[in-house]
Amino acid sequence: MAAVGRTARTLGLTLAGLAGGLLTVSCLLQRRPSNVVIGLSPSAFGLALAGYFWLVNRDQSILKGASLTAISWATFWLAFIIAGGEAMSLNRTSSADTVAFFAGGVVGSLVMSTATFSLYANAQPTLWRLLVCTIGGGLLGVAGQHLGYLAGPQAGSNPTPVLFIVWQTGMGFLIGGFWPTIEAREPTRLSIVEPMEKSANR
Repeated sequence: MAAVGRTARTLGLTLAGLAGGLLTVSCLLQRRPSNVVIGLSPSAFGLALAGYFWLVNRDQSILKGASLTAISWATFWLAFIIAGGEAMSLNRTSSADTVAFFAGGVVGSLVMSTATFSLYANAQPTLWRLLVCTIGGGLLGVAGQHLGYLAGPQAGSNPTPVLFIVWQTGMGFLIGGFWPTIEAREPTRLSIVEPMEKSANR
């Protein structure tokens, strides 16, 4: 049953990430996006994740949802700055581009995975779970950008629409797949008395 629940959560969060990515792209690709749309589109990933927990987990805390949405908005711009104050540079080399989007992906994934686990998980994440999500997010940033280059011509090193879809979908998968559990953080006990006590309680 635990494996089924884990698979369902991973699938659900992956779909939530995909929805967030599509929402971000649809807002950014409008012919005449308003200032409100441009201002709110960076929060789409957090909004989609919060929507998943609201509908599926029945965790209907407005404060949690608003916090994750706000963190998503701030993380978008933080990752954009990290990925380069040089993101608009037309003469940036391909290797520098890769490093920049890896760094942006790492920062974004570290913040979003930590925030999501802290707000919605019942156990603190272990370091290795955060590490996998963080490195995976960096690789997703590079993969998404390069897939975007293949999809069509881009202006310099600007983030491609494909980047948002790939990164947010992939992060949904990583967050769901490496969700912290109580069992994962409990220390191993070697007492030979404990099993008898448990069986007696049953």
